[in-house]
Amino acid sequence: MRRWLTRLLVTGTCLLCFGCLLGGDPMGRKHSLQIAQRRYTDAIRWGQFDKAEVFVVPEVLEEFHAYESAFDRIRITDYEIGRIVLDDDRKNATVDVTYRGYLDGTFVEKPLREVQAWTRISGNDWWVRPNMSSIVDPLRRQPHSGAVPASR
Repeated sequence: MRRWLTRLLVTGTCLLCFGCLLGGDPMGRKHSLQIAQRRYTDAIRWGQFDKAEVFVVPEVLEEFHAYESAFDRIRITDYEIGRIVLDDDRKNATVDVTYRGYLDGTFVEKPLREVQAWTRISGNDWWVRPNMSSIVDPLRRQPHSGAVPASR
């Protein structure tokens, strides 16, 4: 029995070490980023800026909220999370997101691509520097009966 437990312990330790050597994520950095990023992106999809702002870097909050009024007319129907790229020390990441949305009154859905820049602030907490203009500006250029409210 003791021999069996020793073998199990040695095997488990080897697998853990081997996983780390292969570039695993023992601290869960990528997993925590995926959770934060999905919550943020869901909030943006539904125009819930109050929920999304907890993920936004404080120094860009004013600019972030300047786009809030534009979402009175923008409808995001879906999104797809593309490539997630973490740097070597897992402190910074970029996430490619493609929203599908339209401007109220037009019903012409467009792909709206945003490259989100994420920074790990401490532990497994992540903040984003959103690129809201990449979501709003393509709809402003779309022919329509009304204008998208100015963001700045």
